[in-house]
Amino acid sequence: MARRDSQGWLFVLPAVIWLLAVNVGPAVYMVGHSFFAPRYSEERGASVRRWVGLENYRRFFAEDQLVHSIWFTVGVAVVSVAAELALGLLFAVMAWRATAFGIRLWRGLFAVPMLMAPVAVAYLATTVFAHEVGVINGLLHRLLGVPFESLPRWRSDRFWATLAVILVEVWQWTPFCFIVFLAALAAQPEDLREAALVDGAGEWQVFWHVTLPCLRPVLLTVLLLRLIEALKLFDVPYGLTRGGPGTWTQTYSMWIKEVAFTRYDMGLASAMSTMLLLALTALGIAVLPLLRKQLAISEEP
Repeated sequence: MARRDSQGWLFVLPAVIWLLAVNVGPAVYMVGHSFFAPRYSEERGASVRRWVGLENYRRFFAEDQLVHSIWFTVGVAVVSVAAELALGLLFAVMAWRATAFGIRLWRGLFAVPMLMAPVAVAYLATTVFAHEVGVINGLLHRLLGVPFESLPRWRSDRFWATLAVILVEVWQWTPFCFIVFLAALAAQPEDLREAALVDGAGEWQVFWHVTLPCLRPVLLTVLLLRLIEALKLFDVPYGLTRGGPGTWTQTYSMWIKEVAFTRYDMGLASAMSTMLLLALTALGIAVLPLLRKQLAISEEP
């Protein structure tokens, strides 16, 4: 038995080494770097690191952009993820029972946005949300006769720029929710639904009292995965609005990039990244007990 266990670890060892090298190692280095600050050394003629303790964290809480970047990131994450979950579940239920060839083809095409690189999607969206030559404003002007001065300023107005970022996020990641929910619906036991229908329940009652409770573990899993990714949002606002107008659409990750590579303050950027890591870890710790509870309920006979 011991030999078999050791052989099993040999198969897992490459994945463990890769995880340590790609994720754990850089994370530990980042946390350690947050306690240092660069200082120019005349003796060496170069920048050297010096220990500053918690000074970078004090500076983090004193930053003017802190409150706005956090609220904007959280707001976009909550709204976009809620829309993705609702639309993904709606489309999954619609496609659940469909068997026509066109529906099966549509399922495959629906996943295409998820397969594209987010930064490529962001730059593609600039052609859609351009003020005078964009697809949306072009249709509004030519088909509905909306004058140019009344068209939405997607990239220069605070409201429309925020909406554009949310729309692109929802367009790209709703397919992910759709695919996961569709697979979960297909895996549900059919006898539960048939028993409810035999007892006289309607389709809406079956969905609300049978189908949806069975989907709760999957819903929580998708919610956790999408919230973690949405709170790290960088590509779409960076490629679409560059954080504008002004710094209105600057997310937390964009702020880290500006501090690290524009201000060259790696100590403060490491402290900011560490705070993001702690926040995402706390989110996972908060959601995982709920997920375990739902899994235990779903496994009860």
